[in-house]
Amino acid sequence: MPHQDTPFHYDVTKGYAFLFGGTRNGQVLVYGKNGVVQDRFQLHSGEITQILADSKQQILVTSGTDSTVNMHLFNVFRNEYKMITSHIRSDDHIDTITSLCSIPNLGIFVSASRDCTVK
Repeated sequence: MPHQDTPFHYDVTKGYAFLFGGTRNGQVLVYGKNGVVQDRFQLHSGEITQILADSKQQILVTSGTDSTVNMHLFNVFRNEYKMITSHIRSDDHIDTITSLCSIPNLGIFVSASRDCTVK
């Protein structure tokens, strides 16, 4: 029997839902049940502009006005976040990142920026 705070028609045997949110000061918030912030992480020095989460691979990709893309392995249930350093920082955009796109078949993420580049 579902807990009384569990939404109607939610099947708890299929897992747990959570939500990531970005802030203007560069934090990523992890919301748990009932919209309560269960954790927060400082990932950027400026506003978060995009968030992509791949729950199957447990990868969180964020971008911000600080012109960087950050990739983290995450496990919300164990409160673990580990940065993936998969690119050279000098290859980062030089202006605000406006879009992130996942291409799972190739195992890559693509970013676009106000600097008119796609990386």
